[in-house]
Amino acid sequence: MKNKTFSKGWFKNLFYVFIKELLWSNMPVVAIFIWGIVSVYLFPDEWWIASLIGSIVIVVLFLVLTYLSERKKS
Repeated sequence: MKNKTFSKGWFKNLFYVFIKELLWSNMPVVAIFIWGIVSVYLFPDEWWIASLIGSIVIVVLFLVLTYLSERKKS
């Protein structure tokens, strides 16, 4: 009778869920930060408008993907 509560599979699933949630919740912040750096490099004169538009696009895309992901679950 090897019914372990904390089995190897349990820890593996816990790790995958933790990493998935951590990446999913922080991905927009990382993408906005990277886009800000890229916009400063590519558009040195108008970096602020490129950064603003890119940030808005990233936030909207994140919200749409979150909505679609939640809708698929239910």
